[in-house]
Amino acid sequence: NPQTDLPAVLRALNNKLTRRNVVVIISDCFGDISGLNDQLKMLCQHRHDVILLQIMDPVEVNLTLRADVTLNGLEQTGSRFVPVRHLRKAYCAQVTQFRQALSEMSLKAGASFHAINSDQPLNQVIQEILMQHAAHAVAKV
Repeated sequence: NPQTDLPAVLRALNNKLTRRNVVVIISDCFGDISGLNDQLKMLCQHRHDVILLQIMDPVEVNLTLRADVTLNGLEQTGSRFVPVRHLRKAYCAQVTQFRQALSEMSLKAGASFHAINSDQPLNQVIQEILMQHAAHAVAKV
């Protein structure tokens, strides 16, 4: 299965980190949310500063398509015909709910969460988030 097992990757990372670090996770966060939650908690319990960046394409977030489409799964999940006009409102509500759940999960674990779109320059986004993170860390001291 070509799908990334993010919890396993984070578990392996946590086992290799020997001192406190800033851990930036960039993912769409689709997959094992319970396992992701467990590993966020574990990283935070080991006193790492964890930043979760959930990245999605703007079309995925807003479903701005105007015509019906056939979606092809990137991870060998097949294809599906989608009549966009019937699904837009419900789909956008689900995306909002998913991102809110990730935000709440991150906060409870002790991590910070940022939902970003793939059309944003990733280097600028990460730089801004790290600067905010550093300012917040200095303010805590």
